[in-house]
Amino acid sequence: MKPILRVILFLLCISQVQAQWLWVNPKPQGNFLLDMHLFNADSFLIVGYSGTVMKTSNKGNEWSIKHFTSYTNRMGPVAFADKDLGYALGTYGDFYKTTDGGTNWSILNSFNQWKNAILFSSYNIGYIFGDDGSILITSNRGINWNPQNSNTNQSLNSASFINDLIGIAVGENGTIIKTTNGGINWSQKISNTTFELNSVNLVGEQVGIVVGENGVILKTIDGGDSWFFLNCGFSDYLTSVTCLDENNFITISHLGKIIKTTDGGNNWSAITYDENIYLKTIKSINNNVYVVGNFGLILISTDAGATWNEKSNHITISSLRGMSKVNHNLFWIVGDKGVVLHSPDSGENWIAQNSGDSNDLYSVDFIDPNNGWAVGLNGTILHTTNGGSNWQTQQAPVSMDLWKVDFYNSDFGIAIGDYGTIIKTTNGGLTWLNRTTGSTAFYDVFIINSNLIWISNTSRNLYRSTNQGDVWTQVATLPTSVSSIFFIDSLKGYSGASPGIYKTTNGGVNWSYTGAADYIYDINFINNNMGWACGRNGSIFKTINGGNSWIPFYSILNEKVTNNNLYGILFINESKGFACGSGGVIIKTLNAAPTPVELTSFTTFYSNNCVKLIWATTSEINIQGFEIERSTNKTDWLRIGFIEGRGTATEQQNYSFTDDINGINVPKLFYRLKQVDFDGSYKYSDIVEVIIAPIKFSLFQNYPNPFNPSTKISWQSPVGSHQTLKVYDVLGREVATLINEYKNAGSYEVEFDASQLASGVYYYQLKVGDLTDGKAGFVETRKMVLIK
Repeated sequence: MKPILRVILFLLCISQVQAQWLWVNPKPQGNFLLDMHLFNADSFLIVGYSGTVMKTSNKGNEWSIKHFTSYTNRMGPVAFADKDLGYALGTYGDFYKTTDGGTNWSILNSFNQWKNAILFSSYNIGYIFGDDGSILITSNRGINWNPQNSNTNQSLNSASFINDLIGIAVGENGTIIKTTNGGINWSQKISNTTFELNSVNLVGEQVGIVVGENGVILKTIDGGDSWFFLNCGFSDYLTSVTCLDENNFITISHLGKIIKTTDGGNNWSAITYDENIYLKTIKSINNNVYVVGNFGLILISTDAGATWNEKSNHITISSLRGMSKVNHNLFWIVGDKGVVLHSPDSGENWIAQNSGDSNDLYSVDFIDPNNGWAVGLNGTILHTTNGGSNWQTQQAPVSMDLWKVDFYNSDFGIAIGDYGTIIKTTNGGLTWLNRTTGSTAFYDVFIINSNLIWISNTSRNLYRSTNQGDVWTQVATLPTSVSSIFFIDSLKGYSGASPGIYKTTNGGVNWSYTGAADYIYDINFINNNMGWACGRNGSIFKTINGGNSWIPFYSILNEKVTNNNLYGILFINESKGFACGSGGVIIKTLNAAPTPVELTSFTTFYSNNCVKLIWATTSEINIQGFEIERSTNKTDWLRIGFIEGRGTATEQQNYSFTDDINGINVPKLFYRLKQVDFDGSYKYSDIVEVIIAPIKFSLFQNYPNPFNPSTKISWQSPVGSHQTLKVYDVLGREVATLINEYKNAGSYEVEFDASQLASGVYYYQLKVGDLTDGKAGFVETRKMVLIK
């Protein structure tokens, strides 16, 4: 049976009709930025955690931003061979490719090992460096990546090449290695340090700088053969370095420092941008210098680092813990270091209010536009009577951390916290009564009415009080720790656990697991059917059936914009809501109302001139069906079929369609789905691309070449046929037969081991097709050199 080519194409770009989360703080986005590629002084691309890819063509004044978190934790490091072709490393060896300058990315494979650095020294030649000293090299623009011996087993963190032949790589335990023949051989150099080396940058053929932990800076003036120390005066963890010329070097640190020299390293000056911000990567073009770091930080200097302009901004970078709203317009958020943020206009703008306290605040609750309470670290209780303009401290009867506060009216409220802490007030917080129960931390409290109250703790227990919180009874125990609770009424309620969401319909006597397999920190319902939950690593879930089932509030068509923990979620109506979390994250959605279809995957199989399309939905509302459209150029589309939908469904639905492409002679095809509703409205899915088969015969240059003792030979065939691949010496004598069999259409690669042959020039020849009158359908010969 012929092999089946299976291509899984995840839809990486967000559809305009799908629910979307937008960044409110920081801006333009707040994920940790790892690396960048400078196309020129104005146009560059930045990558980072949560699959972040940012592009600008006007030096950061405007950005195109996507978050490819449907399949990766991070994007980067990144490198481009030209303005279109680029590659990025991902989480634990994941590998991605773009052919349109970084607008779209495809998943290639995984190296099953962390890879730390990637670069192209020229149009064709590129390098990847990873853990255990691994090095991969390509000489054909990334079509093939071949392992090379680095002469070290230390993790390699960074590399810099002067040209295609000469390069330096650095890594852990003071490792410095050098190649002078394009990576075929590497020699170890003495660094005189065992500290980790994080970055290297060469300028010219002789001068280079290496930086690392504990303030280590090394310099070479002989092309990397010997290195000596420079003293910058700081012991920071230095993360990256750039050389503007042989005298001007700039390095950055994990404590927000930018450290520079203008005299080759004899003297250094430093500025601290923000000691709480981790500066990760610095690169330069002439006098233009660019820095990226965590919290989405982007800095640009146009005067060789003398002054800096921030292309990102933030209200705060403190973790935000709790949210409260009074009506559709008035919102408050509290967080670490006493942060209080207020929005008077439905979340369009946020104003920092002065809480007068530096303790971390974990929860806030307003019962009207003026009266609100916030609680936090070490028994902190704050109260405002003027909408947060001023806050007064209220005396707590405990000094334990308070994790949640809930007020039923202006008099009656409950706060809970560590070591079984439960405190209540019946006079607006003028006095608080201690009702501590047990010794396990309580995480959440929910007041249903003046008598009925629920609390949850880390020991998986749910407690209930029916007398205003004076006496508590353990009602239920869940399989995992309970961090959040929410009740619709006295019978129907939900518990967010670690992991999952549980539901009760009989007042908490019984609880059943309903989904959302992640750590849940907060739950919010807007009505009996529609609810949302948020939690660890940026997870957001929604339900449209009263919590009977939960689906991610982002699909492969929808961007999960951050991997930061989300601690609070709050909706104004069915469409508009906010979530907040670690690192000052505030995100919002404006179109969260149930969409007619939640498309989660679009998978293609290509075999025997047929393309099979398979897709799945997690929910459908009023769906008539799906039109399948095909294109050869992504501009002109042809309707090739129709599959009926399920009408309205809340469970996953699976569909398939087979397209016979016999007679279509193109290298690739494009497909999209047109989702049609019963009312005649329609929306399109993203476009998926299918590689059909090679369109011509090709025999590629072996790699490496020269080689010792083995090399790889690759070729492609647009049709299935008998193929032979043989090796000859300079006298034309056959020395090896590598292939002599029928091959299907496709791309192939074999390894040629020449360990038994003498050094010299050899030729390899590919013949394709049955011989007729001594002729083959395709013949090509290439030369290779064996050097021992």
